[in-house]
Amino acid sequence: MSQSIRYSTISKSKNLMKDLQIAARRQDIQTEFADRKKKDEFYWSSSWRNKVQRIKDRDNHECQCCKREGRVTINQLIVHHIKPLEYYPKLRLFDDNLLTVCIHCHNSIHSTILERKRWDDEWW
Repeated sequence: MSQSIRYSTISKSKNLMKDLQIAARRQDIQTEFADRKKKDEFYWSSSWRNKVQRIKDRDNHECQCCKREGRVTINQLIVHHIKPLEYYPKLRLFDDNLLTVCIHCHNSIHSTILERKRWDDEWW
């Protein structure tokens, strides 16, 4: 089984946001990117900045979550790691693990993950 989620598979999914949330679930793995300083170094690197531009070009400078829902968002775009950098460092520059999203969708993806983690311990 491939370690990356294929971009073509995600774009054809019926519920892109749900797929992204599932893919971004945290694993109990510690990597070099668990440290904020290492993450900052990576995000300021020229390799990341170049990759961001290529991914945005690939995605036509549109939020792919909004596009899947019939909306067009071309402002405040960022490149999202489908599988989180701190748990899957080997996938940090793989095109199949990167997706252009707007800030709103990016926050929705991550807030849902945090909410799930926060309340996963209660079983009623």
